[in-house]
Amino acid sequence: MLTIGGLAKNLPATLGDGIAAQDPARRLLQRDVASFLISESADEFWWSFATAHATLGAFVRGDHIELVAGVRQQFTAARRLTGEDQHGERDCLSLSLCSMIQLDVLYEDNHLLVVNKPAGLATMGALPGEDTLAEVAKRYLKRKYDKPGNVYVGVVSRLDNPVSGAIVLARTSKAASRLSEQFREHQVEKRYWALSSSKDAAAGLPDAGQLLNWLRKDESRRCMCVCGPRAAGAVRAELTYRVLLRLPQRLWLELNLITGRKHQIRVQLSDAGCPIDGDSRYGSRVAFPHGIALHSRWLQFEHPVRHELLTFTAPLPESWPALPPQLARC
Repeated sequence: MLTIGGLAKNLPATLGDGIAAQDPARRLLQRDVASFLISESADEFWWSFATAHATLGAFVRGDHIELVAGVRQQFTAARRLTGEDQHGERDCLSLSLCSMIQLDVLYEDNHLLVVNKPAGLATMGALPGEDTLAEVAKRYLKRKYDKPGNVYVGVVSRLDNPVSGAIVLARTSKAASRLSEQFREHQVEKRYWALSSSKDAAAGLPDAGQLLNWLRKDESRRCMCVCGPRAAGAVRAELTYRVLLRLPQRLWLELNLITGRKHQIRVQLSDAGCPIDGDSRYGSRVAFPHGIALHSRWLQFEHPVRHELLTFTAPLPESWPALPPQLARC
């Protein structure tokens, strides 16, 4: 199963079925970005990719793909891992075909841009050849308003690559400065939703509570880990949570960060026996269709210029299970 431009399509397993993939492939070329989730081996992925494009004259050459249908454009397929190979996380490829990802814009004015970030997209600082939310937002603004030259987008907070949900970007330096101050002073409220299907999750976690840990970077594993308060580099990590819905095999959780440490929710839930679905880096053995089951659901802050309170709720991605009726008003 490959995800093409956000829509799941079954692609043929053999080259002989290449004609059947003509329509999905044509739609692929018409979109700005195609994201592929690899559920088989890398060889099978490239085979399926070449099969899907056979009728449009595209072919794979090493880590390059050359499109010869209509526009002759070369680009590098920048392979990245949402985690490290040894942690068993799923390969994810983002291939920039034309100009930009279609942003899910929640709010926009002259000062702000609030979007529902998809999983699998870094907020900023990605590897060469990979897209970032900041660059996608710049292209979006440049195209929409026909802006000449460079477009300013200020990143005032981040969401991890495999995490989805609401995030605010600044469109002016003044807005960036004032929003950054709100984040520093803990005046911004964010609520995250998470799914945990660990065998211990349903029985071991109280309905509501607080998680308090000390965390440090584990450079050898390139992740965060729980440590003692006197460990070198230890930082305090604190959050509150409540169980939204307790099912026999899964918990729906809402989390509110008190501190903002790297990978904080992921490592703290793992330490509590409730690793987030899909987050194999932090102990989950449950597969998840795209990214991990952590979503920035709710965001509230003061407008940096008009000083009114703004509140946003980000719809869940299609990769999540259907919203249970009990949570329809959450």
